[in-house]
Amino acid sequence: MSAVIAAEGLQIVEGELLRTARRLEGGETNLSWVCPTCYTRTHTRREGRRTINLRVGTLDETGKITPVAQIWTESAQSWAVVAHDILSYPQQPTDFAPMLAAWKRSHPEGF
Repeated sequence: MSAVIAAEGLQIVEGELLRTARRLEGGETNLSWVCPTCYTRTHTRREGRRTINLRVGTLDETGKITPVAQIWTESAQSWAVVAHDILSYPQQPTDFAPMLAAWKRSHPEGF
């Protein structure tokens, strides 16, 4: 599960993450931060973008986070649970406005 948040909205309060970079086909660079002990990816950011993709399962407190959408369901593994009570996209959505609106309705207090 991931959340797209403003890059300045993430603060690492303990420890130091490793940063890796990968050049994408279109020429952009995708940056990833991983735990130096277990190499779990915590978040990614396309270079120059104002948002990050945060792996919310890596947070200490996840109880208030509930998904509002699922994407790439067309390629989901047969064992994956596909919810029927949230927005669902078989592939990458072209319009993220419905997801943002659903998030704001579901989390009026913010993240």
